[in-house]
Amino acid sequence: EGAPILAMTASFQRAERGFEHQDGLGPLARGLPAPEALPTLADRFAPHLAKVPPRLRQLYSAEANPLDLRPCEFVAPWDESVRAPRQAVWVRAKDPLPPGDEAVHQRLLTYFTDWALLGTALQPHPTAMWRRELQAASLSHSVTFHRPFRMDAWLCHVMRSPSASGGRGFALGEVWSEDGRLVASTSQEGLMRVRSTERDRPAG
Repeated sequence: EGAPILAMTASFQRAERGFEHQDGLGPLARGLPAPEALPTLADRFAPHLAKVPPRLRQLYSAEANPLDLRPCEFVAPWDESVRAPRQAVWVRAKDPLPPGDEAVHQRLLTYFTDWALLGTALQPHPTAMWRRELQAASLSHSVTFHRPFRMDAWLCHVMRSPSASGGRGFALGEVWSEDGRLVASTSQEGLMRVRSTERDRPAG
């Protein structure tokens, strides 16, 4: 119907030498578990597939997803427990990727980092991503690439949410290589609105 569904701003730069620094510790240095010590996301979901809508089950099956996702802590999308606004997820492509095309790895990382950022902003609140009354949607998603990386090697997306207000949540992320290089930074603002229901209305 000709309706716009996406607006993107991109900037490009040729590789060049310059000042170098990074702040903070990599995932292993800060005490997060190594990816090999964690179950896959498919393993986490396997006992709960009856709770997953049929149209989404393929997304969470081991066979369908080309990425190996390993959350450091599994937060089920129906779990309304209150948690700190922080989480981390390891990721690696299941199959080797061809060498020499850095853009392929950047595109895959952009796709992956859209997953879980907004959920980080929901964690301090007694709600869940799959709550029927919750209206959640990405309003903006940005990725800044700092250093070369490969998606067929382990990367860890370390996320935190400094703020939620006015029906919107905001989250920041850092993407680290397993050997402690900061390869990208991310941010996302998203809609987090609970529709009014009989359960939510005050008595009287």
